[in-house]
Amino acid sequence: MNKNSNISDENEFAFFDNLKVTHNKPKEDIWKELSKSIEEKPLQKESKVFRMKWLKVAAAAILLIGIGSLSFMRLYSIDITSQKGEFIEHILPDGSQIQLNAETSISYHPYWWSFNRELEVEGEAFFEVKKGSKFQVNSTSGSTQVLGTSFNIYARNDEYSVYCRTGKVKVNHDNSTQILSPGEHTLLNGNELVKSIITEDEAISWKLSKFVYNTTGLDKVFDDFERQYDVNIEVKNSDIYDLNYTGMFDRNITAEEALGMICLTFDLDYEKSSKFTYVIQ
Repeated sequence: MNKNSNISDENEFAFFDNLKVTHNKPKEDIWKELSKSIEEKPLQKESKVFRMKWLKVAAAAILLIGIGSLSFMRLYSIDITSQKGEFIEHILPDGSQIQLNAETSISYHPYWWSFNRELEVEGEAFFEVKKGSKFQVNSTSGSTQVLGTSFNIYARNDEYSVYCRTGKVKVNHDNSTQILSPGEHTLLNGNELVKSIITEDEAISWKLSKFVYNTTGLDKVFDDFERQYDVNIEVKNSDIYDLNYTGMFDRNITAEEALGMICLTFDLDYEKSSKFTYVIQ
């Protein structure tokens, strides 16, 4: 055998065993058949090497596609935002329902939802959660965890509070944790969560189409009016913000009627300076 051949010594005998040569032919014909068989065998080996390389490339391509699909599922998000004067109802992939108060936004990963029921909220929203794996709502001020319950979250700027309507709710802020039962409410005060019991009317008045205030600063009252009626309220004297209001009335009244009730209580006046702007003085 030629020393420069690519066939190893241990396979040489097997190689010749596979060569089919008819021995009852002349020597010249036998040599031609032998030469032809030797020339064809290396081609079969090259074909096998080519198929192995193709399979490796295909496997790598499938792996990349899988990684890309998982990344897309994990990173793709849906963002829902309600504007001033607007309420939105939204159903999550598992059937859980969210009601967004005016000027509220949520964000979550729909294709990853079956692996991790978690979302972000900014504003105020009421949740009715289907039973299942852990359900978590995050905001800049804290997080709330449930398995199956209904609850309300208020998370605007530095203000953060949670009200449990049914089931149980676990609320976290830094190292402070509260477990809420139905009717209980927790409010972030400084760096601590403070638990209390409040009425449903007070906790989710926006959902019940009511304005309910209990010694509430007029700055928050006017913020609510701006959000619910999509108007601007200008206060000429900042001392007005030191006043607190207690009262309840329906949200189906007009902005002028609502402002009139507040101003009458504190002997204040208001005027409409433009289509969407009111001045308190």
